[in-house]
Amino acid sequence: GRRYLTVTGVQTCALPIFHCDPLVAGQHYAKAALDAEQVQANAEILEAKFFHHFKNRQLLSRAFMHPSAVSGDVHSNQRLEFLGDRVLGLVVAEMLHTQYPGESEGALARRFTSLVRREALERIARDLHLGPYLILAKGVERSGGPQISSPLADAFQAVLAPIFLALPHSSPPPFLRLPHAPPIPCNPPP
Repeated sequence: GRRYLTVTGVQTCALPIFHCDPLVAGQHYAKAALDAEQVQANAEILEAKFFHHFKNRQLLSRAFMHPSAVSGDVHSNQRLEFLGDRVLGLVVAEMLHTQYPGESEGALARRFTSLVRREALERIARDLHLGPYLILAKGVERSGGPQISSPLADAFQAVLAPIFLALPHSSPPPFLRLPHAPPIPCNPPP
């Protein structure tokens, strides 16, 4: 049977999902595309698709916020996609390492690449029917929007971030916190 990951102490809230047109100059333009009941229903549908109860519904909504739809202080899914990409990479690498103990690093790398490439993620997103949940600018919607592979793959990766963030974490291994290791710079190099 299916197993669901539940997070204790969940406080349910319904957050509006916005449809934004960033082309409106100097003004925050966003209209609620769904009422509170529809947002709640969508969250429940997505929870069933991902076998996870999303404690933070705001992060779930943000996971579907394409950068074209960002207006004012509403954030896109890019930071979540960044984290989700790393989570996916770690999970797939560990899975391959476990399932193929006799394969070389090169063979594992080829398998890894085929599993995490954009086309594979797009296929997963299409199989999960994530397109209708994408929040896109009107111009992007008219040019194919939810059927464009990049926003679908990006949203799939972005959804992995709130799932990861809800899991209990242990501290990093001590060797990653060596006192002689160079500090991580606050400003990225140019």
